[in-house]
Order: sequence, then structure tokens, then C-alpha cells
Amino acid sequence: MIKEATEGTNIDKKCPFTGNFHPRKMQKTSVTHQDCLHYIQKHNHFEKHQKNMSVHLFSCFRDVQIGDIATVGQC
Repeated sequence: MIKEATEGTNIDKKCPFTGNFHPRKMQKTSVTHQDCLHYIQKHNHFEKHQKNMSVHLFSCFRDVQIGDIATVGQC
């Protein structure tokens, strides 16, 4: 979290912090990718599953790069 985010004015009503937003290609949205294994008991093996989730990106987190690890919560 950057210093301006905690001391500025709130421009994003969903953000618990305040700060300025710098537009990206999909404004205020980020896509997270999750790989997981699912066990199939009948065939006695695992299969790979992938999830893509579009999540809200708060304006105070403007230094996000591709490949960063994120914790996503649900309200």
C-alpha cells in the first residue's frame, strides 16, 4: 500500500483505503488464475482444473505486475 492511498481522498467507494487510480486496460478489474487438482475416485487418479476469476482491483494497489501472488476475499 502506498503512502498517498492512506492520506488522500477516497475515489473508489469499494476501497477501504484512499488514493488515486491509474487506469489500466480493464479499469478496476484484475484476473486471477488458480490451478487445482481434483481427485476422481472411480478412476483412481487426479485431474487438473483451472479457474479464472475477475476480481475488483482497489485503486491503492497500482503496482500490481503479472505473476504477483494475490489473496482474494469474498464479501
